[in-house]
Amino acid sequence: MRKKLIKHLFVRLLIGAAPMVFFAIGMFAKGQSGNNGMSLNLEKFLPVCLILIYVSFLIIEGLNHFVKGRIGYGLCSISTVVILVVVFLYIMYLEHLV
Repeated sequence: MRKKLIKHLFVRLLIGAAPMVFFAIGMFAKGQSGNNGMSLNLEKFLPVCLILIYVSFLIIEGLNHFVKGRIGYGLCSISTVVILVVVFLYIMYLEHLV
């Protein structure tokens, strides 16, 4: 059971890490499109949308696991949400410092 929970956690973290990497690349890219911010920056906007959708999915999945009595899987999903949100906020903080 413990190996299944660890696998469950790491698979969800890897899936969440993909848009997080693209978000970090978009945050630290120095190139501007020359439009003075009048349109969306898709390098930042698309990963943020994907992260929000995935975090919403994980919260719903975690609540579903809690309702069905699979507390371990629910805690894995909720802890994945916490880890992804902390990393997301940390990336935004680092970009603010630069």
